[in-house]
Formats: sequence, structure tokens, C-alpha cells
Amino acid sequence: ARGVKQAPFVVLMGAAMPAALIEIGFLSNPEDEGNLGSSRHRAAVAGSIARAVEAFAKRYDARRGVIKGVRGLQAAR
Repeated sequence: ARGVKQAPFVVLMGAAMPAALIEIGFLSNPEDEGNLGSSRHRAAVAGSIARAVEAFAKRYDARRGVIKGVRGLQAAR
């Protein structure tokens, strides 16, 4: 809930594709630490990230004119 931030993070520099650094909690925060120790919480976070990446990919491909065909990705005609 801290919002979207943009900065030149070393781990993202030089990426030749869309990239994101996702912060899911702080071990210095006792509540976050407890949540991160829960496999149910980690699975929920992973599912949320996967859905967000899929939604982004659909929008990104649509802007680039790429459609998903039966045999995989194809350029739009």
C-alpha cells in the first residue's frame, strides 16, 4: 500500500524487458515477519503477483500488437 515508486535500482538496470522489484514485507516489522512465515500468506502473495504479471502482459502485448494464437504468440495482422 506504499504505492508505485520509480528509481534506478541496480538489480533492474540493463533489463531488456519490463521488470519490477516487488517488496512484500519487512522482517523488521513483527506482523510482516509472522505473515511471511505462513505458507498460506506466501501462496496468497504469489498468486496475487502472478495475476498482476498476467494482466500486465496482456496489456503490454495488446499495445505492441501481439495476439495469442493457437500456436503461441503471433504478430497482429
